[in-house]
Order: sequence, then C-alpha cells, then structure tokens
Amino acid sequence: MTSKFLPDASLGNLIAWTRSSLKDASWLFVTLDSNPNVADTERTLSPVLKRAGAVFSYAEGGLWLTRNAVETAAVQDAVIVPFSACYVFEGGFQEKATASFSKTTDSGQPFSAADLADVASELGRLGAVYYAADGCGLTFVTLDEQIGSRVPS
Repeated sequence: MTSKFLPDASLGNLIAWTRSSLKDASWLFVTLDSNPNVADTERTLSPVLKRAGAVFSYAEGGLWLTRNAVETAAVQDAVIVPFSACYVFEGGFQEKATASFSKTTDSGQPFSAADLADVASELGRLGAVYYAADGCGLTFVTLDEQIGSRVPS
C-alpha cells in the first residue's frame, strides 16, 4: 500500500499527476464539500454537468464521473471542490459499488493508521485503484505501487 499526505495539494493536482494513467478511469465521489450524502447535490449539479457535456451518473454509492468529465474546467470548478473524497476505478461505472469510508482531510493531518487500514480494505473490497481526499491537504491511498509512484511525495 502507498499512502501520501500532501499538505499543499488538492484533487485537481492529483488529476494532473495521473492524467497519463488510467485513461479509462471512472471516479466515484463519495463526499462533496464535506457532505457524505452526495445524492443531496443531484438537483444542483446535474444541470451543470449536463451543460458541460459530462458523462455522469448518480447511484447509491455517490456521483460517478468519467475521466474526461473530471478533466474539464466546468467539472473541476463545480464538483471537485475542497473537502471532497473519491475512489477511482479502471473501466466504466460500477453502479452497485458503495463505500463505507468517505473521510476528507478536514483536520489538515494525515489519516490515522486505523483510517488507512479502512481505506485499504475498501480498495480491495471494491476493486478500486485508489482513494483520494482533500480539504486541508490531499490524502492519496493506493494498493498499486506503480500508480503510487506517479504522485509526488
């Protein structure tokens, strides 16, 4: 497992750092703007996502976005706001995926050993490639050492 806490980074930085990998990735946002009930954002964000031409889906587990959608300025401005958290998967949306771990970096501190163990368990259970959370710094966790090496320390 690779875990990194970068106090001056955000999810936007992570998107740039991992742009060349996982071109087929799908992002499952499980917390948006400190709200783990992502469904609350559907009424306000759906029109924004549609105008941006983003491929997205609200499901029980959160908000799914494609890699192309995540890389657009409109989505980064409206969706990928501080205090958000997501899992990244290879391939298409996995509508039935629901995660029980959805913490952000509200405290400005690295995750505890117990939190990292919970994230690693969720990554394995869900088959996700990595988990990322921001707010007061960026936390990045992956079971794939190669992808972990693309994120600076």
